[in-house]
Order: sequence, then structure tokens, then C-alpha cells
Amino acid sequence: MIRVYLLIVLSCLARFCLGQSVVGKYNTENESHTNRRHYEELILSSDHAFRYFTNMEFIRISKEGTWQTNGDTLILNDGKPCCSEKMSVKEEHDNKITKHTVRFSVTTFEGDLVNYHLVFTDKEGTRTMWSRNGNTEVKASKIKKFNFIVNSLVFSPEYSPKRKDANYFMVQLAPERLFLNEKWIIRNEKIIPLGWDNKYASYHLQKL
Repeated sequence: MIRVYLLIVLSCLARFCLGQSVVGKYNTENESHTNRRHYEELILSSDHAFRYFTNMEFIRISKEGTWQTNGDTLILNDGKPCCSEKMSVKEEHDNKITKHTVRFSVTTFEGDLVNYHLVFTDKEGTRTMWSRNGNTEVKASKIKKFNFIVNSLVFSPEYSPKRKDANYFMVQLAPERLFLNEKWIIRNEKIIPLGWDNKYASYHLQKL
């Protein structure tokens, strides 16, 4: 019984120490990051608040929210997210749509039009429909998966249709990047961010 208690205490202390050890300021000014037109900065406060900033040529974005750790993972959540999810999809089969044609109706969660690229995969392979807004129709059959690149910057999650006969997808997208249980990797005094394409970056943010 005492051994179990000690293990619990040690586990809690380890999690506490890890949480405290990551507190500080991190940025991309290090040897792993060679793109001087791009900069990222993350500040983790001891009260578990974070501030994030990125600069990419003509684009500047800042975020604030809360952070926590789970093992070697840093979890970030927006303080004031624009949406509760990154993408919502409803599927239908519309008899009025021409055979071997698939229609996508795309808006933001507020119902506004948004510029997007559509990336989809069917039996012919993966194709991209560039610079679209509103409705898009593509010649395809049995789409396996699709995703969107919003405003040429933010990658939506990848979606696989549930219905085999679906030919009409009504999609709502978050118009900006969201931190919703976003998981970054902690390695010593380095943090590897999740990129805009939903893949881990080849560079890291170094603690100052």
C-alpha cells in the first residue's frame, strides 16, 4: 500500500516538474530554422496561459489561451476560439446531380463564403481544385477522402465519406487556425510545433 502511494506521489511530482520546466519563452531563432521570412514565438506562463505569435511575410497572427502537458506532449487550447471545431461535414445523395459528379457546398461556420483549395482522392488518384469559393462540382466517383486549404494557408482535417452513395457534401470550415487540443512535442528545452499543414515541423522552437 505504501509503495503504491509513493508511486502516485512520484508520478504527480514528475508531472508537476515537467509542467514547471517548460515555462518560458521559445522562438525559431536557432539553427534548425532557415526560413528568415518566417518567425514563431511561444510564451508559456506559470499560470498555464500561453501567448503565440507568428510572422510570415505579409501575415501576422497572434493567439492566447491555456496550456498543459501530458508526458512529452504540450497541449494548447485557444482562449477565445472562433469555432468549436475545425470542420463539419453533412453528406447526402442528390438525384438531381449528374452521374459521376460530386458537389461540395462550402462556407464558414457563420455561413460566409471562404476561399479554398479542394484536395480530394478517388480511384483516379489525388487531385486539387484551386482557388474556389461557394459550390464546387468535380467529375469523380467513390471519393475516398478530401480536405481543404483555407485562404491558401490553413489545412482542414482530412475527411473520409461515411455513405457510399454520397454525392453532395455540405461543409463548414473554420476560417482561421485553431488551437483545439493541439499537440506539440517537447524535447528537452525544444518544442516541435504542428504546422499549418497538420504535420510536425522539421524545425523547433528553442527555449531562451
